Amino acid sequence: MKLNTAIAISVSAMLALAVGAPYAASASQTETVQEERQIVRAREGAALFAGEESLGKIFKVSRTGDVKIVINGKYRVIPAATISYRGQGAYQTSLTRDQVLSAN
Repeated sequence: MKLNTAIAISVSAMLALAVGAPYAASASQTETVQEERQIVRAREGAALFAGEESLGKIFKVSRTGDVKIVINGKYRVIPAATISYRGQGAYQTSLTRDQVLSAN
């Protein structure tokens, strides 16, 4: 009886490790992706685009890299994690214009 109990415990432990392994790999892959993604520090006065549509000029850049712009007379804050360099001194946000307007 004791041998069967020991085998059952060993099998249970192996299954637990096998099931937990994909989650451990997933977590390490997530950390790698986060390390590879660099936050772009935008420049004040540069143009900011949402897709092909211009949102306007960057008014202010916070210490955390969030960007403040003025749309329709109101300040809008764009999170730094959504901003990438577009080229030719301009920046791009992954948000749409509607998302920017509804967020603030």
